[in-house]
Amino acid sequence: MDFIRTATECGMVVGVGHTEATPELVAAGLRAGLKVAIHWSNATGNLGQPHFAGTSCPGIDEAALDYDELSAEIIPDRDGLHVHPLMARLLFKAKGANRILVITRCGLSETG
Repeated sequence: MDFIRTATECGMVVGVGHTEATPELVAAGLRAGLKVAIHWSNATGNLGQPHFAGTSCPGIDEAALDYDELSAEIIPDRDGLHVHPLMARLLFKAKGANRILVITRCGLSETG
């Protein structure tokens, strides 16, 4: 959290991704100045123990959907290699076009 605060004070935009962070940790990051969830729905998740048996633990992806002040960055591709098309649609419905940063892989492959 100290790094996030310091970087933000220096004018940097701080993002978080490829993590098993809980929504509570993401919320603490937001209070410290976190701005964006990077590589949304790509190598993310929470492997913690669920509070209720048989349920999944929410992680950074769910936090990004819920926290309005957090933007999300995705790498969409037509084959769903980075983000499943359903997840991309869900993100768009939750965040809207103004809260999503799109990263492309133009020219790197036929499927990208």
